[in-house]
Amino acid sequence: MPTLGGLSIVRKSGPSENRLAKWAGLGPGPVALDGGQWINGVALCPEFQIPYPSRIASLTWKWDNGRLGEWQHFAELRLMILDLEAKSCWTLDVTSTPASTIIVPENSRLSANCAIALQLKAGERIGKLYSPPFVKSVEVAVRYRF
Repeated sequence: MPTLGGLSIVRKSGPSENRLAKWAGLGPGPVALDGGQWINGVALCPEFQIPYPSRIASLTWKWDNGRLGEWQHFAELRLMILDLEAKSCWTLDVTSTPASTIIVPENSRLSANCAIALQLKAGERIGKLYSPPFVKSVEVAVRYRF
């Protein structure tokens, strides 16, 4: 079962559909010029302030895996979710799932005003990489409850 920050992800009966809203973002992904370290792509966040205490209900992502090249089997990818309200950071391994949706547990209390970045790590080799892997684009949609 997938987890987010050590919490199991379980679907709960939530508020009615008319009480849900979402924000979405699209941008370039990370380029791993050096091996053995996590490299950030663009940070995606809402274009407007979402009223407190809105919390994330689900997270949908899609990233392009066509540019990993020979690093395909050695690359690791994760979403870094930065919650400024709670002053916390979560990571979600998305290496084997270039497109998916998860239901975020209500008790995780992730703010809808979060920033999300895709991170890439190209193997454990230290130093500059020849023909570095990169993710051309990443899309994120956050569905939240008020």
